Amino acid sequence: MLSCFIIVLIINICIMKKKRENKKEKVNNIFDLIGVASVVGISFKKAAELHIGLRINNIEDLYNACKDGRVSALDGWGPKSQSKIKSQIELNVLWMIGQCNKVKSELNSPYQAPLADRETLLKMASEFNVENL
Repeated sequence: MLSCFIIVLIINICIMKKKRENKKEKVNNIFDLIGVASVVGISFKKAAELHIGLRINNIEDLYNACKDGRVSALDGWGPKSQSKIKSQIELNVLWMIGQCNKVKSELNSPYQAPLADRETLLKMASEFNVENL
């Protein structure tokens, strides 16, 4: 009787684990149109082309496709476009890392009171706009 209970318990755990894995896969397959189109040089139309042609769902997929050279294989996309997209993503990541480090140093400074989240984000956004004018 106890062994039957253990077997049923193990089967239920396996079923629950598979359900969780399926949910994770579905979340990763969501097409982030706005995220992909936020890369400089990619319009909504181009983002849709990339999604249809290469199954690109997010910026990470786009970056990996650029690294692998799959973007330039599409009609209307060349190595120059692929290189620009890859460098834009890298620049955005480097900028964000720099901003996070700047905020971290400001928050750890003994001479300054910690900034509120809203103020920090507004300051970062205004600095980014000034730097990219």
